[in-house]
Amino acid sequence: MDVDGRTALHLAAQNTDERILSILLDHQARPWAPDDSGITPVDLGVENGALKVLAVFVAPWRQKCPDPSFEPQDSRPES
Repeated sequence: MDVDGRTALHLAAQNTDERILSILLDHQARPWAPDDSGITPVDLGVENGALKVLAVFVAPWRQKCPDPSFEPQDSRPES
């Protein structure tokens, strides 16, 4: 963790390094862990528009999903 509370997963997401992301997630890195500013690795993937990064974050969840046809819904309120 650096002085701003950012983890290796934060840096890998920011740099869109899919290989390192996969390794870190395989070793139980927490994609929803916020840094000192409240920013998560997933936030960085979204901010960078890196769909490949987001796919790496979603892959373990999709493997555990009991219904392969299930698609998550956007839970954000409409503006």
